[in-house]
Amino acid sequence: MALQMPRRMTGITDLLVMDQLSDGPKYPYQIIKGIFEKFGSRYKPSTGVIYPCLRRLQEKGYVRKDKRYYALTEQGGKKVMEENRDVLDMRISGYFESREFYREFNNLALRVVRDVYNLTPEQVVRGGNEILDLTRKTLETIHRIMGRGGKDGNNHHQ
Repeated sequence: MALQMPRRMTGITDLLVMDQLSDGPKYPYQIIKGIFEKFGSRYKPSTGVIYPCLRRLQEKGYVRKDKRYYALTEQGGKKVMEENRDVLDMRISGYFESREFYREFNNLALRVVRDVYNLTPEQVVRGGNEILDLTRKTLETIHRIMGRGGKDGNNHHQ
C-alpha cells in the first residue's frame, strides 16, 4: 500500500505533475503511475489530487489539454519546469533522506524504550539520571533545530 505524501512534500505537486509531462503528453493515469514509480511505490497521488492540479496548471497556462491527455505548453510549462528542476530534485532527494532518518530514528527509539523498561531498580539507581540527562539534551537539540528553544521539552509550536 502506498503511503500518503507527508506534509513537507505538499506544494510541489505541480512540479511533480509537470515533471511527468516533461517527456511528452500523458493521460492522468499515466501521470499517477509515473509519480508512483518515481517514489518507489511510497507515494501514489489520487485522482482527487491530480485533476485539480491539472486544472490549476491549465489556468496558469503551463499545461494544455488535448482530448483526454495533457501536455506542457511551450511558452509556460516547459520554461517553469526548467527553472524549477533543481527545486524538485532537491525536494525529492530530501524526501528520501528524511525517510531513512525517520526509519533509523524509530528503530533506535524503540530499542531505547525497550531497554529502559528492562532495567532493574539497581540499574536505574546507577544510571537513571545519566539516561534522563541525555534524553533532555536530545530534546533540547531537537527543539533548537526546530527553532523552538526551551529546556523543558514542553514547548508548543509558536
